[in-house]
Amino acid sequence: MAVYAALFLLVAGVAGVLTVTAESPEVAFENPDHELSSGDTFEVDGTEYVVAEISEVEEGGGGHGGSAETSVVATIEQGNETIEVEDESTVTLGETDFVANFPDGTSTLTLSSDMDEYEAQVAGINQFEQYNSGLTRVLILSLFSVVLLLAAAFVPSRY
Repeated sequence: MAVYAALFLLVAGVAGVLTVTAESPEVAFENPDHELSSGDTFEVDGTEYVVAEISEVEEGGGGHGGSAETSVVATIEQGNETIEVEDESTVTLGETDFVANFPDGTSTLTLSSDMDEYEAQVAGINQFEQYNSGLTRVLILSLFSVVLLLAAAFVPSRY
């Protein structure tokens, strides 16, 4: 029984180390169509746009125990039109669809029209989260098995 308990502890240790040391992937574009900061102008399909502001916005809360969430929003202006862009949202400028991303948190907006690359990265992130969730379950079940084995070892014999 001690061998099985040690085996389950080893499995739990490996699963725990893999879970803790794994780096969570994030969406990042190698060659975005536009890399912009506040005040930058850029052109899409012959139309000029201006990044008026990139700022953090608090949402939620309300004082009833809810916690406020902070998100980054960029304001893009074209003439009298104002477009609010959030992280990993799709925005259509002219005839082109772009995915917005804030790689450094709050000061840089990247726009990429490569939807396939974005969807592949999102699929990779989902797969990582699924694997991490599975390793967490393995850790919990292994520790539970060790406790169960050790408890069974101390059950008195009837004979």
